[in-house]
Amino acid sequence: MQCEMCGKPATGKAIVEGVTMQVCATCASFGNKLDAPRQAPNVAHRAAEPLLSIVDDAGTRVKRAREQQGLAQKDFALRISEHQSVLQHIETGKQEPSLELARKLEKALHITLVEETAPITLSTTKSPSTAITIGDLLKLKSE
Repeated sequence: MQCEMCGKPATGKAIVEGVTMQVCATCASFGNKLDAPRQAPNVAHRAAEPLLSIVDDAGTRVKRAREQQGLAQKDFALRISEHQSVLQHIETGKQEPSLELARKLEKALHITLVEETAPITLSTTKSPSTAITIGDLLKLKSE
């Protein structure tokens, strides 16, 4: 590639008067030379870390466990220091509890609301320079 200022062979990039340009060593002195881009670590070689997620039927589990203990929604909300409306929304499925609240509910009701899920591994036949599209993710999820 040629230097965008003088036409000599370009050796790197520099910001000259606010514009990022391919420049030779001489022309790089007219601006701020940019370091060579660092390559991102290859994600495929990292150890897969388990992800935590809330179970789909969390509201049903909370309501069933609360009722089995003979607690009214208002009393249980006071016991765990939460608003009754938050508990009501969780039990009706209008709201998913945060991870912190789910852990609190698990402890108070002796139930399981948080589970480990395997991370999604993206493998595609596309070249690394081609971006992954939403369609690619949907195909991977359905497999």
